[in-house]
Amino acid sequence: MKSMTGYGFSEFSNDALQLSVELKSWNNRYLDISVNLPPFLSPLESDFRDRIKARAERGKIEFSVRLKELQEEIEVIPDLKVAESYMGALRTLADTLGESSSSLFPLLLNMDGVLKSVKNRDIERYRRVIIPLLDEILESFEHSRASEGTATKAHILSNLERVKKGLTIVRSGAAALEKKLYDALLERFKQLTDGTFDENRILSEVAVLLMKYGVAEEINRLDTHIAHFEAIAGQQGAVGKKLDFLCQEMNREVNTIGSKNTIAEIGHAVVEMKEAIENIREQLRNVE
Repeated sequence: MKSMTGYGFSEFSNDALQLSVELKSWNNRYLDISVNLPPFLSPLESDFRDRIKARAERGKIEFSVRLKELQEEIEVIPDLKVAESYMGALRTLADTLGESSSSLFPLLLNMDGVLKSVKNRDIERYRRVIIPLLDEILESFEHSRASEGTATKAHILSNLERVKKGLTIVRSGAAALEKKLYDALLERFKQLTDGTFDENRILSEVAVLLMKYGVAEEINRLDTHIAHFEAIAGQQGAVGKKLDFLCQEMNREVNTIGSKNTIAEIGHAVVEMKEAIENIREQLRNVE
């Protein structure tokens, strides 16, 4: 069992570059990855996403790269079309004014757009730096999620024990509940028939009503859901959604028991079980 909350951070520096990578996540219904990169690194985004997807199945995950270039490799490139346009205009102006065209070149160099400076960046070089850092923080990210997941699992299983304890109380009181219901139904039949009735037939009818209004089926289903919950909680991978569904099923059975109950002890157990299930669901909101 893993938490959806995790964090990882690492950094790299040399004479030419300072770079840091950060990975953090929160609970989310589905997997939602956002990657924040300097624009020139955008060709690497899909690679980063794939590596993160391999480690997570649910959660909102944010990966960011921050860098500072200490030594920039700049290439100066002339824009020949712009230069030719400027030179043509300057020559026309010189000829019109009767000036020499020999001094036009220094003027040309100062014109906007004639020379362009471009940062010479080797994307593959950045990739070779960032990928190992990402793999490193994914390890710490996984460790933090697993560690928190272990603590969360302990809380969940503790509350599940409360549900099991409540179910034991319900099971032990089920016979008394059925006896109380049986006596009430039998008394009602006597009142309606003035005591003149076929007792065997009435007993058969009461037994049918007990099957409908008793809690034996709910007890069995709740017991099955608990066993299924424990089995899934021990599995690897994303189990949060499955466990939450089982909580809904357990809650349904507990509510049905509560609606049929007329015994105080079972009523107290129902309240305790509902509270425990709600606590489990609260914890599951952050389970992958």
